[in-house]
Amino acid sequence: MDISKVYKIFETLMNDEFSMIYSGVFSNSILTPLTDLINSFMTDPNVDLKKLNKKVAYMTIENFQNILRYSETEMVEAPEKDMLLIRMLNRNIFIITVNLVRKSKADEIGSYVDKLNNLDKQELSDLYFKKLTNQAFSSKGGAGLGFIEMIRKTRNKLFYKFVPYNDEFVFFYFQIQISGKEEVYKDINLLDPVSDIYHDIKSLGVNFLYKSKIAEGRLMPLINMIKDSVKSSGNDEDVNTQYLRNLLSISVEILQDIFITARESELMKDAIFIYGFNERTDNYYFLASSYVDTDMMKNKINIINRYLNKDKNTLQQIFFESLLDDSTTDEELRFLGIFRGSSSFEYFVDFQNENKTFFVQKVEVTKQIYG
Repeated sequence: MDISKVYKIFETLMNDEFSMIYSGVFSNSILTPLTDLINSFMTDPNVDLKKLNKKVAYMTIENFQNILRYSETEMVEAPEKDMLLIRMLNRNIFIITVNLVRKSKADEIGSYVDKLNNLDKQELSDLYFKKLTNQAFSSKGGAGLGFIEMIRKTRNKLFYKFVPYNDEFVFFYFQIQISGKEEVYKDINLLDPVSDIYHDIKSLGVNFLYKSKIAEGRLMPLINMIKDSVKSSGNDEDVNTQYLRNLLSISVEILQDIFITARESELMKDAIFIYGFNERTDNYYFLASSYVDTDMMKNKINIINRYLNKDKNTLQQIFFESLLDDSTTDEELRFLGIFRGSSSFEYFVDFQNENKTFFVQKVEVTKQIYG
């Protein structure tokens, strides 16, 4: 795995209070865990954005369903992905989508969005009710009402760009902004770095990425997001109940490690958690990255190196013996649990100074169950 791409994503999203990327299979079954996860962040008392929660949920669903209705990504032979990206910066929520559309539709879409961006509040309302009255709906629904509603409800401009793909299709990058208290941050265009993010998550096989504090109240929504994403995946013919249980068990161990490390560290405020699929090995994987106190990192490395190259039978024996040994730490048990159920474990450490270390761990989960 190219760790530099993980670090680049981390740096791009570093100043976000919250970031989430979904690039798995887009289906209605994902909407509930997706909105539940957003809700767990928006209603956190430390975040205090509860009043925006319904608007953010509505806009997320609207943009998600736009991909379901209008994306042409499945029409190309090469494995391309749609993407939904949500970012919170300066108490403003940015919802960004990426999908393929036909090149012949690009000018029409661009001209329509430009027209809407130049209408005032009353003109937007008049156009909205005119389209409702005329019932000018396409076979896929909409009649352009979604774009109008986005501007009316957010009171911000819509941003977009088209990036060439081939002679027939282009990538359509689209952004809406929901303003919090900071009205000075209106009409901010965050589309420029999205191309790099999109290509990096594609090359890494990312289905889902979460960046924020891994607070205790967000663990269950994260687990449910993984579970439902795997179930809706096109790869799930091999995902039996036992394998899914193993996937979720390891994800819990990794998330608990992030959560406990964050609780005990003054340095580690945010972390990135990734779930993806490795097409080369036909296995799912988890990846977590964050800054960690250097002294804590040295202890982690000692534990990892102690068990990293042990075979499964040996790990099984050590695990059960450790359960009866009062000197075994919870951190050791977490890593033993990860090693027992995984087919590979990689880690990367960058000791940046005596206090600060960047740590990445990647766990690939085999379809063979141990224990």
